[in-house]
Amino acid sequence: MQAFQTKQGARHGFSLVEMLVVITILLAFGLVALPLFGQALDGRQTREAARELSAFIGGARARAIESGRPGGILLERLSPELPQAVLSVHMAEAPPPYAGDSMISRAVIKGDIGQGQITRLHSNDVTDVGWQGLVKHGDLLKINYQGRMYRVVANDPDDLDEDGFFIVEPPWNIVPVDIKTTSFVPSVPEPGLPFQIFRQPVKSSIPPLQLPAGSVIDLQFSGIDSLTNDDHSTFSAFFQNTDDEPNLSSVVIMFAADGSLESVRYGVDVPRRPSEPVYLMLGQRVKIGGDTDPDDPLVVFNYQDVTNYWVAIGHQAGRVTTTEVAATSTSATSIDSAVAPQDAIVVSRQFARQAQAMGGAR
Repeated sequence: MQAFQTKQGARHGFSLVEMLVVITILLAFGLVALPLFGQALDGRQTREAARELSAFIGGARARAIESGRPGGILLERLSPELPQAVLSVHMAEAPPPYAGDSMISRAVIKGDIGQGQITRLHSNDVTDVGWQGLVKHGDLLKINYQGRMYRVVANDPDDLDEDGFFIVEPPWNIVPVDIKTTSFVPSVPEPGLPFQIFRQPVKSSIPPLQLPAGSVIDLQFSGIDSLTNDDHSTFSAFFQNTDDEPNLSSVVIMFAADGSLESVRYGVDVPRRPSEPVYLMLGQRVKIGGDTDPDDPLVVFNYQDVTNYWVAIGHQAGRVTTTEVAATSTSATSIDSAVAPQDAIVVSRQFARQAQAMGGAR
């Protein structure tokens, strides 16, 4: 019998050199794709944060309309080390004004030029004490339910507790809020006149909005266009502290009962009613400017990053819009240090301004 010998084909595999080449190519692709993936992820997180913030502000406005009382949002600063960053946004509400301990409570005022004093709060010669834990440095006083407003201020820091509430009875200083006409504070002699002390907004019991990880409201570049100037540290006079000491006071934005923007309050400053929309810079925590210089062409700030968003609140109807950051000549894709930062911020808000003018969002 003739024997047949079967020849098996040789089995081929990858050589070590070939495997190393393939791994090198994959690593090269990974190095190229990883930053793009990271940017896409950051952009998605920022977009989600902008959506959540817009909805939260809209909810605060709706709540003010439904309740028939002022309501809004309170932006809580992150820390003394990073006061420009906001991670938590609270619902805010206006507590009832303090008008004394009874229906017949009266305020006695000592007048003067530029500044007066509440010398006494009483009800039929019985000293009122209900102000304790209610009246705070920076609250607003109105006499006899009419006329101008006065800001109540402490004579000495020791007159206040750690939260800014008065712990000593009058005299308390009062300063006119509107000094365009005259700074004179008229006297109100004994027995005094009825009064109202409008207390500052407080946090609501509703759970706050916690922005997604990595996303922040950047207060350094939040504000309104008319408040920008040559000093980048005061782009946002309402929001960005300009003192040597970090200011951890909250930013409070309030809606009126008809849904319009009633006031913006920064710290113990007098609440102001803006004549333009308020712009909140929704960006990334890693791009908070801190002590770096916006004029440095190597630095990319939140207002320059076109993957970030402006959340704008209309000053008339209180309409909330969300738009992308507009590309500027100092943007992340086209850096030109010859353009002044304040001008670049105005350009960066271009889409937000257009959306507010059209009455809708992009």
